[in-house]
Amino acid sequence: MRVLGDRSGEEAASRTYQRRIELELRPRQRPGDILEAVPGLFAVQHAGGGKANQYFLRGFDADHGTDIAFFVDGVPVNMVSHGHGQGFSDFHFLIPELVVSLDGYKGPYYAQFGDFATAGAVNLHLAEKYEESYAQYSIGQYGVMRGLVISSPDLGDEWRAVVAAELYKDDGPFANPERLQRFNLYLRATHDVGA
Repeated sequence: MRVLGDRSGEEAASRTYQRRIELELRPRQRPGDILEAVPGLFAVQHAGGGKANQYFLRGFDADHGTDIAFFVDGVPVNMVSHGHGQGFSDFHFLIPELVVSLDGYKGPYYAQFGDFATAGAVNLHLAEKYEESYAQYSIGQYGVMRGLVISSPDLGDEWRAVVAAELYKDDGPFANPERLQRFNLYLRATHDVGA
């Protein structure tokens, strides 16, 4: 009998991979919850909920994304030019339930991620298909309301598809309500071209 596997210690502490099962065990109330699956990365909100999170990686204050390169399926999220700061990364477009895995890189060791990867980089991978469709609706304090619908229509054996919609509302804990609202729509169809 022969057993094959990775040698222990082959992967450095500066690189991590979070699989679907690990992400499903985490709360997903906001996109920042998914980013915090990278050990040592914190995504916090300050001064109300209408702008990007403040990011901290291993104690490094990365502002609103200036020093962490963020990607979704390899597509850069950091804005090269933004009035609030170069590298501004707002994840309010992301529906957290669609993230099936992520790669986290900590430290300035990965030149392939470009100028924003001073403190590290994160690449999120989104779902191509779901076995079951589902919907949920939740309400909470301060006028928080969230509705979500995810479906994978059957397009045959060679195609995979996901359709998702999220509606979110939040007044915030302030005397004057913020009245924040967003609507996210996600459509994806994948076809394998072959060799």
